[in-house]
Amino acid sequence: MCGIIAVLGDYRYKEIPEALRERGRDSEGMYQDDYVQLMQTRLHITGGHVDLPYQDEDYVLLFNGEIYNYKRFADSEYQAILTAYRFDKMNELDGQYAIIIYNKKKHVTDVYVDEMRIHTLYKTRYKNSTIYSSNLRSLPEIEFNKLQSRGYGNVTKCEVL
Repeated sequence: MCGIIAVLGDYRYKEIPEALRERGRDSEGMYQDDYVQLMQTRLHITGGHVDLPYQDEDYVLLFNGEIYNYKRFADSEYQAILTAYRFDKMNELDGQYAIIIYNKKKHVTDVYVDEMRIHTLYKTRYKNSTIYSSNLRSLPEIEFNKLQSRGYGNVTKCEVL
């Protein structure tokens, strides 16, 4: 189980929110530049320690879920996702997941959620930024009193992807 947050824009969290740590306490990490802030926590169910967020010279990857056919692409889920991404094969990944990939050179962010939406990803606008999160309670100052959203109580300004 993992928790992920991606902030696209100027807003910055001071630290990883506690609500995100509830999604995994074994490892955590943050990446930020002038364009994004990316955070991930991870509970080690399979595999060993992975530096978070996973990155190489071109990309930063946030991943929550499981890729069933990752060995078709690489030796680990993280490597498999980036391989599928580089070769435009994301639609061939079989699993349940929420994935955010940031191109460090082009400053472009792509978001993927499995067809069944098993791993929910929330999206909101806040202070001229777009924020994606796997945990509703980790979003800043969400008002819980206006609209009903999929049994999670009252939510405004938040979209379920």
